[in-house]
Amino acid sequence: MSRSTLNTIVISLTIVALSLSFILPSRLWVLLLIAFFLITGVVIRSKEGIHVSLFCFLLLFLPLISPIMAWWPWSLLVPLTVFHLIILSIPPIRRSYTWLKLGSISKDVLILMLITISMSVIALICWYRLLKPDLSIYLGQIQNMPLMLMLFAGLGFALLNAVMEELAFRWIIMNGMNSAFNSPAVSIISQAGAFGLLHYIAGFPNGSAGVLMTFVYGILLGVIRYKSKGMMAPVVTHFFADLTIFIILITTSL
Repeated sequence: MSRSTLNTIVISLTIVALSLSFILPSRLWVLLLIAFFLITGVVIRSKEGIHVSLFCFLLLFLPLISPIMAWWPWSLLVPLTVFHLIILSIPPIRRSYTWLKLGSISKDVLILMLITISMSVIALICWYRLLKPDLSIYLGQIQNMPLMLMLFAGLGFALLNAVMEELAFRWIIMNGMNSAFNSPAVSIISQAGAFGLLHYIAGFPNGSAGVLMTFVYGILLGVIRYKSKGMMAPVVTHFFADLTIFIILITTSL
């Protein structure tokens, strides 16, 4: 079996395993499976396979060390930070940073961004109004905040969450899948599927409707990432969806 075939298998099965971990009650077997893929990536010297499997391993392993790692923002912030430190410390596997660019916002990309922002804002408001989800887990963190602090916290949440999720899904995962299949369509759909399942249990929006909504949203963000050739456009687009989420929480808590 060729190295390129093994690379494709390692990356694709790692993403499948990670996606399943978001909806399964036990993640231990998934963690062990991803650890095997990480070792395989090292053995076959697959830089892209190491990138994807290392990040996915850290994402699932670190919460086992400390329960706080399962909560926002540490659940993504710490794995991303550790991932970057490891990648930067090993020169031969730094090539994943070829996708870490700002990119450009052309007229077509701007139109797609505005459409995506509008659709996401409307969809989030409709999900909240029609399904009336239990938001107590989120409201408990902001109800006692002074109004001014709440406003700064909202902007900080929207920006930090947008950056973290875009780095995880539209950079690491999307880049890995693109290297495995050399197909923008496959890489966009794959990362969107994982992004959607991430929201199944505790996301905003969550549940089956939340998975479908974020899957479609992930596809749009993936297309924006692909067309803009950088991370700036998807991060800016994502920021407005997260800002809408915080505004919904603020209005609910008042």
